[in-house]
Amino acid sequence: MKKIMRVLSVGLALFFCGAAFGQQSAPDTGLGVTRLVIAKRQIAYGGASFGSAGPYEILAGTAYGELDPNAPANKGIVNVNRAPLNDKGHVEYSVDFMILKPADAKKGNGRLIYDFVNRGRNTILRLDESGDSFTASDAGNGFLMNRGYTVAWSGWQMDAPGTPGFLRAYVPIAKMNGKPVTGMSREEFTDVPAGPVFTQTLDYPALLDSTGTTLTVREHEADPRKPLPASSWHFIDERHVEIMAAPGFDRGALYELIYAATNEAIADVGLAASRDFVSFLRYVDQDSTGQPNPVRDLGTTIKAALAFGISQTGRAINDFIYQGFNADISGRMVFDGALPLLSATRRTYTNFEFAQPGRFARQHEDHQYGGDQFPFSYATSKDSVSGKTDGILMQCEKSHTCPRIVHLDSDTEFWQGRDSLLVTDTSGRPLALPENVRAYMMSGQEHNPAPNWNTRGNCQQIQNALSYAPYARALLVALDRWVTDGVAPPPTTFPNQKSHTLLTLAKVQASYPAIPGAPFNPLVNQLQVIDSKTMPPEASGPAYPLFFPPMDADGNPQGGIILPEIAVPIATYSGRNTRADGFSAGELCGLAGSYIPFAATKQERLANGDPRMSLEERYKSARDYTDKRKHAVDALVQQGFVLPEDADGLVRSMPLPGTAQGKL
Repeated sequence: MKKIMRVLSVGLALFFCGAAFGQQSAPDTGLGVTRLVIAKRQIAYGGASFGSAGPYEILAGTAYGELDPNAPANKGIVNVNRAPLNDKGHVEYSVDFMILKPADAKKGNGRLIYDFVNRGRNTILRLDESGDSFTASDAGNGFLMNRGYTVAWSGWQMDAPGTPGFLRAYVPIAKMNGKPVTGMSREEFTDVPAGPVFTQTLDYPALLDSTGTTLTVREHEADPRKPLPASSWHFIDERHVEIMAAPGFDRGALYELIYAATNEAIADVGLAASRDFVSFLRYVDQDSTGQPNPVRDLGTTIKAALAFGISQTGRAINDFIYQGFNADISGRMVFDGALPLLSATRRTYTNFEFAQPGRFARQHEDHQYGGDQFPFSYATSKDSVSGKTDGILMQCEKSHTCPRIVHLDSDTEFWQGRDSLLVTDTSGRPLALPENVRAYMMSGQEHNPAPNWNTRGNCQQIQNALSYAPYARALLVALDRWVTDGVAPPPTTFPNQKSHTLLTLAKVQASYPAIPGAPFNPLVNQLQVIDSKTMPPEASGPAYPLFFPPMDADGNPQGGIILPEIAVPIATYSGRNTRADGFSAGELCGLAGSYIPFAATKQERLANGDPRMSLEERYKSARDYTDKRKHAVDALVQQGFVLPEDADGLVRSMPLPGTAQGKL
């Protein structure tokens, strides 16, 4: 009976959101995307053919739209009431867009993937392991094209670079009495260029009268701010400031500039524009000028739309859903499924006055910027600190437009993104995820993969270079099958209290091995209630309780998807690293992970005082290592975390150090 009722409820939701029957011509209300201007349309990848989908084409142009500031769906946009209006009383915007689709639309698989661009650049082509030139030599593994997907991108961030290759949203400026709004804006600079003087770009134009402007510096995030004299800085122009490096502080110090600014962008219009653009591609045959919808070319239909985003744009997906934008202006579902990758529990610093969507809190950098406050989980709960009741899905649950969600994070997100709050409430008790959400953690994976296995950058340890692409590919396919065929993805595989795979910081620290030259760093990105309207922001109340994955005897994280590098290790892998000398030493090193190799021999291990077994103590030969790694990869294929076609490459991607792969 429960299964029958679920089928009926899903059917009713599809009916009322219009997904089953919602194909129509362009609305005549002037709402949503009104005009699509295609500036470029050409064959992609040199005309190469991909499976049954055949050749692909790439389109680029500009989408123009309008929104009603008084519509309930738009009223939550901060300062939308201060946007200039056209003669219909609507707010106008435009966005750059690109579409990658089968040249013969009927040969596609009927699924649209919308990739939320990260600071103006695509992210999903990382799964293809390709670039974005769309030339014959740049198709990568063809993952998306071989499966017949249509992929769309549009700008949503108003401060993305306005240069070729970047997609941007063009949103209105807040005005009062016909004049741009002014207010205080805050900039934080770190990892500054070497030298006695450095120049930084401002996010908003400064009022060059420096009255009320302050500049402070501190070495570590928790240090008190030290005011710097007015003689130590000056505005070069309204967009640039020149600062004298403060004596006694290194390049990792935090410089905080608070200044009077103007031209406040109504930034959240960019996320509303993504709603309107995808809704147009899904449901509308042509724009107001008669320009055909290129995705619905030749009468093809979109069976399902999926959202995808990495890091910043995974957070944008969370924000998009939280604000209720997954219901379009007619109440129809925008995305049937979503895969936020590396988003943790955060949203974005977008729906704020003088917003800066590229900013997000880490332990050292940008720690007090907005976008990371309650709610933290998809589940609705009561915040024991603020007293609020909320959840990321609360709005879409009211409108019956919640997508199915595959949430995929790395080990980094527990230390820098407070990821335990996804599955615990703010009192530290277990919090169940809704039925339409699956969560996964890639144990030992870092947020920002290093380009190679000998990079340190500003960090003390060699940076982790593991790739998340194989796991993201498998789970995107799983999300697609869940949405289109009703086939459930793998069960949630995420550290949790019930399985004792979420521990206090003290317990994790106590279990960490005494690795020479790599002591445990107890710093984490703590979180309190932040008042973003004060300058600088003020934290109040107790810190939220955070928990972390346990570690095995090698210091490798457990509790999530056990990657082959963790099951058959040659090193200690982590999603965190520590800043090196000269860059605020001791603080967490951004989103970098770490890679601490095992000794090759027992003799070397004992000489170093390393408690971790050496390679020769673990593996009889390179063949023994390879066989064990293959077994670990095969297990991931069976569990649904690796596609069969990726298995062989994943086995070969990490040979035993000092040997030829598979040789005795």
